[in-house]
Amino acid sequence: FELGNGLVPGTLQKYMAADVGNDSMIAAVVLGRPRSHGDIKLASADPCQHPLINPNFFSHPDDIKVVVQGIQK
Repeated sequence: FELGNGLVPGTLQKYMAADVGNDSMIAAVVLGRPRSHGDIKLASADPCQHPLINPNFFSHPDDIKVVVQGIQK
């Protein structure tokens, strides 16, 4: 679960140890239709070289507003 969600292994155990064996819930806010757009560019003509990835998260001001509204709910 941790690796699939970008967490460092051991993060959940560190912060949720008191909840092990008890009922608990985790809620996450996800921006389903972001207005921000990033880009992917070739770093070189070498197909073995990783591309340059710029996700450009929250570059559109509406995206951060929607996430904050989701957190508040």
